[in-house]
Amino acid sequence: MKFHVFWLLWFVPFSYGLTSEISLELKGIDFQLAGDYQAAKRVEQQLLLIKGSPIGHVFALNSITTQMTWNEANKAYQEDLRYHATEILKWCKANLNGKGDQALAHFYCGQTHFALSYYFGLNGNFYKAGKHGVVGIDQMETALKLDPKLHDAKFHLGLAYYVADNLPPFIKAVSSLLWFIPTGNSEKSIPYLKESIMKGERYKDVARYTLGSLFLENELTYPEAEDHFRYLSDKFSKNPRFHLQLIFVLLIQEKFEESIFTAKGFLKDANSNSAEYNLAKVSMIRAQLRNRELVEAQKNFLQIAPYFSSENSNLPGWSIAWFKLTSAQLNDLTNRRNLAISDYKEIIAISKNTYVFDEIKLAAKSGLKEPYKNHP
Repeated sequence: MKFHVFWLLWFVPFSYGLTSEISLELKGIDFQLAGDYQAAKRVEQQLLLIKGSPIGHVFALNSITTQMTWNEANKAYQEDLRYHATEILKWCKANLNGKGDQALAHFYCGQTHFALSYYFGLNGNFYKAGKHGVVGIDQMETALKLDPKLHDAKFHLGLAYYVADNLPPFIKAVSSLLWFIPTGNSEKSIPYLKESIMKGERYKDVARYTLGSLFLENELTYPEAEDHFRYLSDKFSKNPRFHLQLIFVLLIQEKFEESIFTAKGFLKDANSNSAEYNLAKVSMIRAQLRNRELVEAQKNFLQIAPYFSSENSNLPGWSIAWFKLTSAQLNDLTNRRNLAISDYKEIIAISKNTYVFDEIKLAAKSGLKEPYKNHP
């Protein structure tokens, strides 16, 4: 997968219980979409007080997964993920195949298995990741079969089928021999996500973000991705990650002037100490490089360099590598070849300790062979 999809948000808590529960949950979802994670946390604490329902644990579980997809190297959330998943599975054991709403039960339990599949995958346990992925898909399909109007279930299924269809090559090579690896379904994945946008009751915008992120995988669908991120950044103007994706999709379409203009608009009111602010500046700098605005690019680079070198920034490895690639290419363009080579080598070193996107590694390897030029 290309690195744009790594910014995907998994912040989708679900509920089909009492009206008061749904009302409270919807407030939490709105806070999540608006980027107000502190307010969402307060809602989570209220949901956890509801007796006889796992809704609070489900909300918490998906909030945690959101943070983990942003920075997979951050282990702080993993203990909480295991706790909430365990509590939900206890509820599942008592309520699956019971007298209650079975569509809801399979729906909750399927989500939990998807979260555990992601957790075990991050930790290199592909056997358990695959097993939980298979169970999650089966339970979510069962939920949809029991309640065909449960269009929100198609969000999880669409994403699950897409991921399963795009497993790393070394896993796909042996997937026919290993029953525990989920089977992908390209014919269902994107249509399911589109249906959840069109017909879903509560999670249209979450599915829209997901679909937009997946559309960044193919240059033929970049325009559709741009449409989705424009919609989201307009609707949820205070959520910086929507703006970050819009700036990025403009950059990769080589709409350099528009990317710079959009970035400047976002940066004007953004928190300069946030990861999103500084990553938006990296995208803007890259657009300036391609737009032959070398002086402005250097000026902006010097402003963000202290942030990326700070141990307190808690940035994911891929973002450090993205910054280092920008540094290396700037050094090449200003005839500081020795510094550029050092940056390229550092990217390779980073990639040995944490996940770095293939495009960044390939650019670093290319940069070691010959200096970067800011034109095709």
